[in-house]
Amino acid sequence: MHEESLTGRIVKGVAGIYDVCVPGHGRFACPARGLFKKLGQTPIPGDLAVITRIDMGKRTAYLHKLLERSNELIRPRAANVTQALLVFSTVSPEVNLLVVDTMLAYMHSAGIEPVLCVNKTDITPASSIGELQKLYTPGGYRVFPVSAAKREGLDSLAGILPGQVTILAGPSGVGKSSIVNAMFPGLSLETGELSAKIQRGKNTTRSCELFEIGPDTYLADSPGFTSFDAALLPNLPKEGLDQFFPEFADFLGRCYYGDCLHVSEHDCAVKEQIGEAIPPARYENYVKLVARK
Repeated sequence: MHEESLTGRIVKGVAGIYDVCVPGHGRFACPARGLFKKLGQTPIPGDLAVITRIDMGKRTAYLHKLLERSNELIRPRAANVTQALLVFSTVSPEVNLLVVDTMLAYMHSAGIEPVLCVNKTDITPASSIGELQKLYTPGGYRVFPVSAAKREGLDSLAGILPGQVTILAGPSGVGKSSIVNAMFPGLSLETGELSAKIQRGKNTTRSCELFEIGPDTYLADSPGFTSFDAALLPNLPKEGLDQFFPEFADFLGRCYYGDCLHVSEHDCAVKEQIGEAIPPARYENYVKLVARK
């Protein structure tokens, strides 16, 4: 049986062959047309695509056209993401708040709602989790403490996934794949051990891949990283960076200078809220991002 054309979502790409998931029809392996190279287009996971020359028996087709993207992420590489689950831990490895705040701002800049997940609560002091919640709840962030090892807190986390295209992002070694496996054992993602010497995780996820976990619901694990990622910086201009720190929102436009960067200027409404509506650690990381070269 052949269909003239169908529209689906790219969930994986390896060596020029793209797996496309079409609602109601299943998954097809699709080589890309040479036209994409001529147009300067590179299909990536999350892309909505039209496929043609469909063979239902062999489960093959050809990638014909990419639909317009609502957003595109550089790191991790994905498109049309609606939700980002930023995973980190406070121990083994310790959290780098500058990396977390950079990722939060980056997701805001792409129009993606970020959600925070603190893994390894079974070995994390309750006080550390409380400090993180105190730091991020003023910005309206949802913070989910979980333990993939003990399978604790996962039901609440799974509750935010239906109807979303969610991508997991975060440093290596924090247990992103372990969380996915604990929620969806059938996926059997590869996991890695943490290096005791340098407190870094082994990257077992080598490319971004979307997994269909329900109707119109996708979850993507992605390669981890271990440090501040310079590739994100071009997407975070100094002017307007304040828009990606939700705690600042109520005070923007109230400064003496219309183009206030909230760093060294006087009569700054944002700086007046440090320690009040704005947590000092969040403001300090904002200043570091503004001052970057």
